[in-house]
Amino acid sequence: MILNLIISPTSQSLMILGHFTEKLLHRKAEAFLSNDYYESHLAWMDLASFEAFIEMIKPQLI
Repeated sequence: MILNLIISPTSQSLMILGHFTEKLLHRKAEAFLSNDYYESHLAWMDLASFEAFIEMIKPQLI
């Protein structure tokens, strides 16, 4: 039961992160074809800010 309290939020976070990495990879592929990297850079910043958010809330789970 206690393990589920930890695993469920972790699983949700991984699902959200998977969405962001999918978006990033699609934007990178489009950038290679068009040589326009603006959207790719925005997707990277979204991903990087999400990682920082995860690091900030993790100590509260312990």
